[in-house]
Amino acid sequence: MDIDLRHLRYFVAVAEELHVGRAATRLIVSQPALSRQIRELERELGAELFARTSRQVHLTPAGEILLEQARLTLAQTERTIELARRAGRGEVGRLAIGYLGSVALSLLPPLVRAFRASRPDVSLLFYVGIDDKQLTAIEEGHLDVGFVRSPGSHPGVQHEPIHHEALTAVLPADDPLAAQASIPLAALAERPLVLWPRELSATVFDEIIAASRDAGFTPRIEIESAGALGTFGLVAAGLGASILVESYRHVQPSGVRFVPIEGLWSTLYVAWRADNRTPTLAAFLELVRAMMQTGDAEG
Repeated sequence: MDIDLRHLRYFVAVAEELHVGRAATRLIVSQPALSRQIRELERELGAELFARTSRQVHLTPAGEILLEQARLTLAQTERTIELARRAGRGEVGRLAIGYLGSVALSLLPPLVRAFRASRPDVSLLFYVGIDDKQLTAIEEGHLDVGFVRSPGSHPGVQHEPIHHEALTAVLPADDPLAAQASIPLAALAERPLVLWPRELSATVFDEIIAASRDAGFTPRIEIESAGALGTFGLVAAGLGASILVESYRHVQPSGVRFVPIEGLWSTLYVAWRADNRTPTLAAFLELVRAMMQTGDAEG
């Protein structure tokens, strides 16, 4: 006979009750069947577990040792089973999240807060990076999910739009346009632009170029700046205007003003590897969709 968890549970019940009848009632089994299981366990171990007299039953030294270890084994088994169940529900594990700087100023904080509240035992790893690096990391399995504006074409990577965000002109505080409630894109036709290199976010870059040409001008990109903070400094110095998503308003840099550009928008996408079907990722994506639908994660 192989000793299994059932035999240990039967033994623990008898050892705790020290009465086969009460143990049988507790286990909802017949008394003869329970007695037979205990005898078989003793034969398998080659040791008596109970010393029986006409009046009482008590544990032998072998029984005392087995009781201590059986309780530990059963408790660890319950913990293991519960952990597996929780993993199946996406409540434990790890999730590696990629994001853009603008997302850290708007969507990410309430999203992470809500996810941690519902799944505190999931370890979260974060990586800030440009669109293409995030998508490559997702494709290679280093990231589980990312937030990008230029989804591009990466084999096996799935994406969906989750948020449309206004693009704003970033202007020196003393620029006459800075006092306007909003401006048309054509108002920037005569101003030099401080813009990011195209490879950092090709979709938004191309949308700005196309929208400018539709407005009747070719934008004068005179300075390339890879980071928003550097861009703010260059704009504040009067070297030109810039165009950034509205989320950057949260930074509130000195010396610049944000003015919405009429009819100019950027789309944010969530991306993940199509064959990644882990419950943790599924729960995260479900939360993203729910929060964006209700507007709880908008900037």
